[in-house]
Amino acid sequence: MGCTKCRQEQILKENKVNEIVYNKNTGRNLKTSSIIDNLHNIVDYNNVYTKKEILEEIELNQLEKTIQKLKTNKKLLNLLKKCQSRIIGMQYRKRVRFDNLRRSETLTLNNLLKKNIPISKEQIENFFMEYPAKISDSHIKIIKSDPIIFPNKIIYIGEWDTIFFQKYGRGIQIYPDNSYYKGYWENNKAHGKGEFLHSSGDKYIGYWKDNKRHGKGTYKSKDGMEYEGYWKNDKPNGEGKEMSGGNLYIGSYLNGKKNGNGILQMKNGDKYDGTFENGFMNGRGVYTFSDKRIYEGEFVNNTFEGKGEYTWPNGNKYKGYFKNNKREGFGIFYFNNGKIYRGIWSEGKLDGEFDIYYPERNIWSKKKAKIKEEEKNNKNYNDYISKKDGEFDLDEFNQGHILDISELSNLDEIKKNEEVKIEFSEVDL
Repeated sequence: MGCTKCRQEQILKENKVNEIVYNKNTGRNLKTSSIIDNLHNIVDYNNVYTKKEILEEIELNQLEKTIQKLKTNKKLLNLLKKCQSRIIGMQYRKRVRFDNLRRSETLTLNNLLKKNIPISKEQIENFFMEYPAKISDSHIKIIKSDPIIFPNKIIYIGEWDTIFFQKYGRGIQIYPDNSYYKGYWENNKAHGKGEFLHSSGDKYIGYWKDNKRHGKGTYKSKDGMEYEGYWKNDKPNGEGKEMSGGNLYIGSYLNGKKNGNGILQMKNGDKYDGTFENGFMNGRGVYTFSDKRIYEGEFVNNTFEGKGEYTWPNGNKYKGYFKNNKREGFGIFYFNNGKIYRGIWSEGKLDGEFDIYYPERNIWSKKKAKIKEEEKNNKNYNDYISKKDGEFDLDEFNQGHILDISELSNLDEIKKNEEVKIEFSEVDL
């Protein structure tokens, strides 16, 4: 009898408690014990009731008082509503996933292999040997099920979370176009180490986060392009190495494009060492041609633009300004025999009045020509030609062979390097 009476009191107590968390808006009762058991993880102990305090107040002789406190404590009521909403959402998602599984077709592995899938039995067995079992959280129960064919014709072979009916752990997913992913899953998404083989032949091996390439990984395309480095949100980000069309790039990426410091070695023998922005040479850098000509200076979108220095293997040198790969603005041309030309340049040629230095006579001579009005106001030019002849030191430039004057107007333009684009196949998991 005593036990029966205790049980009746317990039932009465539970019924009373449920009244506390009755939600008038939804018309649902939330299981109070589930809420209380989780309060210690999410309650702000400085502002609302703790788990211990609630348990102490839930006594038969204090229920009315507790109900009144809950009605006036908006923070605690909002907390209970959130817990209720989360539990209802979890139950709904669980039911949807269960319904999808119930409508799916389950096969044995041998029967599945008869469907001409792009992966062999040996590859499947090796996969489960190469990828160690994932250590699950305490609230997750993982089992390995038979292959499942979903209504959308996607095939899944691997492990499941039986609590929430979702892919979790090691698994292989095969798509109708015969592309497939094999690797780790979490919450129904590719997460952790994994491999994706596209039906086109492109392949990615590396790390994933929420169905996106994230972390270190290698992408190889069927046409020979290869990227090895770091990824973020499905795009190259951070340090990486790219080989494409005979070109090799080692450096930084941002959102899938070369950005920051990097070295680009081109198949024609040219080399660029400097900064990139938005996939192009931008900022300062050094461009070395295959025939040993060197440009060191500023770049704008793969072209010489700004202040720079252009040197030939025979010792001739130009120091000044460039625009669109040509000498533009004030600049000085140093011949390896000591002769110097200084003046204003336009479209790669001297334009207007300029000075000539003859080393054999140690004199400067001015070649008079019509100077454009805008060039007369060029501060750099006027400051430079106002210097006395003796103030200019030529020692560091007297080297090499004589350059034909015709070369002044026939300098080769930089061999424009088209951006090496990284085009990856879309991954839809």
